[in-house]
Amino acid sequence: AKGYEAFLDLSVQLSSNRLLRNYLGLGHGWQRSRSIQAQLYWRTAPVTRAGGRGKPSHTKVKCMEHAAVLQTSVSVLAIEIVTGRQHQIRSHCAHVGHPLVRDGKYSSLATYAADLAISTHNCLHRYCLGFYDLEGSRHNVTSPLNTEFASVLEQLRRKDNAGRRSDLQWLREEWSSL
Repeated sequence: AKGYEAFLDLSVQLSSNRLLRNYLGLGHGWQRSRSIQAQLYWRTAPVTRAGGRGKPSHTKVKCMEHAAVLQTSVSVLAIEIVTGRQHQIRSHCAHVGHPLVRDGKYSSLATYAADLAISTHNCLHRYCLGFYDLEGSRHNVTSPLNTEFASVLEQLRRKDNAGRRSDLQWLREEWSSL
């Protein structure tokens, strides 16, 4: 934000859940599309905990494909956060039993160590941020994948056709049907 008025406007959009925050994630196992709503608590813990006490949080997860990489079953996920809590996506994915690949806080130590063969970084990327300007026009800012994550996605083999490379055309398409 270039001025205080724009800053306040973006703050209101954030608190009223009008900001669009879309992510690409690679999660363990073959997931299904779902809307995850769970309380998140993080005040004194080093990690954010889902379930029980805390603030309401809402994450939309759309499974784009089931695949495998290096003998590990994974799901390519389009993720939209409705609320914006600390570590929300990572906590929610672990909460439903499918932590993100190479997530050192929300997966077991053994899984985290095994994931090193797949990637050296957490497989989560914010690829689109959408907001409204002061005149009410919608703007979407996109960010390309880093080289390592793009390379991991290129290595994927689809569940239904193990010989084919993963097709990520959906990144260029609208997917807000959740």
